[in-house]
Amino acid sequence: MRKQLAVVVGALAFVYLFVPEPSDVVPVIGWLDEGAAGALLLWAMRTLGVDLFGVWRGVRGTPAEPAAIRDVTPRRAG
Repeated sequence: MRKQLAVVVGALAFVYLFVPEPSDVVPVIGWLDEGAAGALLLWAMRTLGVDLFGVWRGVRGTPAEPAAIRDVTPRRAG
């Protein structure tokens, strides 16, 4: 039931983001409703298993490790 709700909410939020409405003329009000629709779309995608923020967390929620760390300290002659 939750996944079905996520599909419906995600589809409606996606359509809402791309259909221009009169509130887009007023900057602050247009930003608020678009932000709410974007948040609902992100919730729906995450509920369906699409985690857009997983890129920053690494694989399976573990912290991402740097590819390589070089030692850049100057060497002393002597």
